[in-house]
Amino acid sequence: MTSAPVASTDPEVPAGPLAGADTLVSLTAAAAAISVPVLTVDMGGVVVSANDAVCRFFGRERDDVVGRHLMELAPEEDRQHAAAVHGSDGDQVGWVVTLVDASAIEQAAATLDSADHRQVAVLERLPTPVMVAVDGVVVFANPAAFDLVGVADIEQLSMRIAAGVHVDDHDRDRFAARVAASQDGGTPGPATFRVLRPDRTARLVEWTTIPMELGGRPALLWALVDQTELLQARDTVASSEAHQRQIVDSLAEGVLVVDASGICTDANQAAVELLWLPTVDFLVGSRLDDLRLVDRDGAPLARHAHPLWRALFDAEPVHAEVHRLRVGDEHRSLRMSVHPVLTFGQTDPTSAVVTFTDVTEELANVEAVAASEARFRDLAAFAPVAILEADASGRWTYANRRWTEFTGLELVDLGDLGDLGDLGDPGVETPDAAPEDGWLVTVHPDDRDEVAEAWRASRTGGFAFVREVRHCRPDGRIVPVQMEVTPLRSDDGVITGWLGTATDLTEQFALRRELEAREVRFRQLAERSPDVIMRIALDSFRFDYVSPAVEPLLGATPDELYLDPLLFVRRIHPEDAPLVLGLTLRGDPPELIQFRLVHADGSVRTVEVRSNLVRDGDGVPTVLEATARDVTAAADLHRHLDTLAHRDTLTGLLNRRALLGALEARLAAGTPTAVLFCDLDGFKAVNDSRGHEAGDEVLVEVGRRLAASVRDGDLVARFAGDEFVVVSRPEGANRIADRLLQRVTEPIVLGDGATAAVGTSIGIADVVNPATDPVSADDLLKQADLAMYSSKRAGKGRVTRA
Repeated sequence: MTSAPVASTDPEVPAGPLAGADTLVSLTAAAAAISVPVLTVDMGGVVVSANDAVCRFFGRERDDVVGRHLMELAPEEDRQHAAAVHGSDGDQVGWVVTLVDASAIEQAAATLDSADHRQVAVLERLPTPVMVAVDGVVVFANPAAFDLVGVADIEQLSMRIAAGVHVDDHDRDRFAARVAASQDGGTPGPATFRVLRPDRTARLVEWTTIPMELGGRPALLWALVDQTELLQARDTVASSEAHQRQIVDSLAEGVLVVDASGICTDANQAAVELLWLPTVDFLVGSRLDDLRLVDRDGAPLARHAHPLWRALFDAEPVHAEVHRLRVGDEHRSLRMSVHPVLTFGQTDPTSAVVTFTDVTEELANVEAVAASEARFRDLAAFAPVAILEADASGRWTYANRRWTEFTGLELVDLGDLGDLGDLGDPGVETPDAAPEDGWLVTVHPDDRDEVAEAWRASRTGGFAFVREVRHCRPDGRIVPVQMEVTPLRSDDGVITGWLGTATDLTEQFALRRELEAREVRFRQLAERSPDVIMRIALDSFRFDYVSPAVEPLLGATPDELYLDPLLFVRRIHPEDAPLVLGLTLRGDPPELIQFRLVHADGSVRTVEVRSNLVRDGDGVPTVLEATARDVTAAADLHRHLDTLAHRDTLTGLLNRRALLGALEARLAAGTPTAVLFCDLDGFKAVNDSRGHEAGDEVLVEVGRRLAASVRDGDLVARFAGDEFVVVSRPEGANRIADRLLQRVTEPIVLGDGATAAVGTSIGIADVVNPATDPVSADDLLKQADLAMYSSKRAGKGRVTRA
């Protein structure tokens, strides 16, 4: 069902807490005693419930009405009025329908027409909402009634009244009972109902039923009084009074209300607690004289001195007076105020409000502060640093003896030092003021203007004044001091004064001059040193210092490194950069490291760098200090000596010593290993016939061919004379041997253009698993050597396995 089953509809009827069919049945039950036919239908148009008037209207039993479609029962849509009904979830559950009998309408109209028109006119002009009903049908409503209920049509108004949908569901049954009682001749008194308007707003209405006659027929006059604003105002006043009382009860300050005779009529809880009483009953009804206020001697306070009686007698308030209260054997201090209350038109107070707080601890604290300040003055007088005080305007109010030692002025001269602002407030011309008038007379002339400007800025901006100041004593001695003057603020942030200290920097200045001299000497040494000296700030990774020796080492000036700190990093040799950067960035670089740098001209320099981390007080590294020395010549010599120690000087292959070390390492690591022992065939004939130079050429070429014939990771060594050794893995060793046989036998072109031919005999010995079948390097070489001799005996130029 998507539209109302009738022609005339009301916008909406809230259903309260009910839902679905229960809501529809409830609405009809509320209208059971009304003579107007009222029924409810679901969303499909099927009748869910009906009152007795419906049964009389159709001439059917209720069972013959409920369950039938409304259009089947009442096809004349212009005789039906409906309002949508919604459940608690907001969804529409059906309609409440009022059936209007044409004869009833005509009869009601006739009744209204036959009524005394003067009577109707009077009701029409009443400002109070009124309605008239005949046999349960509203036949008249004045404009005020239409405004209150929120409809403009008498038929809609009659339908809403008859169906009871104009009142909240909590009031519906009660309203229906009152209507039924009125129709039975009763005259129920006024009652209040919540009237629901079609716009879903509610008004609280007092509903009075008055029997009357209209056109000679019995009728009911309903007089309505809208009490919504009145009750809201009453609730607001009650809420405000309760709120005010709640505020008073929550105050930490004691509050008493006293009448003109001194009797307490009200008090808050704080007053009870501050007066050390068990309950408020001990206050209310008692005289304020019983509060046991006493004078300094402990005697009861005289009436003329009592703050309450003075306020009542003089009709003037008493503000914040401190009085003593006797509590047992001790006395408490109360700060009291009394405000007399004058009734309109009277000159004598009718009551008074007393407020008070316990200030015992506060006064004790004030005394303690005063005592502490006295002790501070005693201590400050002999403090090792100068201590100064100034008021909010910046005028000196105190300086200890140490200050006079700095300035050479006695304490009695403090007043002559004047205001720190004696040079004039910012933006204000003071032609009579001069530096000699103020404390700046003691400041070194070269510092005076700068110090004065800094102090003015601190005063204007409200921030601390921190400055190194040179004071000139009358005896000519200059005393450097560190001055720190800090603003003192109240709780709300207002500057109330200034507190300053001045520390003698004479020793620090002497140390500073010595440090500066040492720095000059260090810089001179650093600039003359052939080593590069560097300091790097780790937070920014920028150089603090680089000595000039960096230019011949790197081909870059110190200024270039200051501008581009990463230039040094980029000049590290690509093969060394990963190791160097890894050790440096791990946070604990080695004390000594050697690596290569690439000069701007492309040459490679080897440097030895010693470094040291400088840490702060928390142990965090802040600076890296380093010296770099050019050790290229030493590194080249070392590499040459290393080559001599591990390389054959003729062929450049590993020598016997290096071979034995590498072979032992492979076996110790458990690496499967094969040894190919090669001895040249026919070499002696070449050497004897063509000379040793030709023999050396043959050895060099054979070494080159052997190195070119093995796999990555294999070793080739000249073992002795014309003996060569190849170390490889067992798998593929035979293929390598065959390749060596082929390459070695190829003709060798000598330097003079002639050719020489040699061959080789090879012996192979291997160990597949050195861990389970251990063998030494010497033993493995001997096995291969024996296998090589077997190849020699078998005719040379072949391979034999051990």
